[in-house]
Amino acid sequence: MREHKFRGKRLDNGEWVYGRYSFYLRGMADIKTDIVVPENGDGAEEIVPSTVGQFTGLLDKNGKEIFEGDIVENLTEDIIQKIQYDIETARFVITGEGLLFDFDNTYSTELEVIGTIHDNPELLKQEEL
Repeated sequence: MREHKFRGKRLDNGEWVYGRYSFYLRGMADIKTDIVVPENGDGAEEIVPSTVGQFTGLLDKNGKEIFEGDIVENLTEDIIQKIQYDIETARFVITGEGLLFDFDNTYSTELEVIGTIHDNPELLKQEEL
């Protein structure tokens, strides 16, 4: 069973934080989004909701965790792609250059994380953002 872990960029300083994900209403028109960071105990960091990405459960060729929203270099295809969650099929997929791969059928050791869609959007072609 894979670890259910998320990441998101802190609202106050833009740093990445990792942990459990939760959101809750704080009044009628306001949603607070938190990443509960295990090393902070019960504390939580407020994060930018659009930056939240789930851990895929796989590591790249260098042993780095692969998250939804990562930009990867597919070493066998020699192309740059991104990791995303396809809600219609309830699975992680790799997209880019008009291709879509089922992430479960792609060996993660053939991938290298080179950035994120939030920090390095210039790595992707404009139509793929």
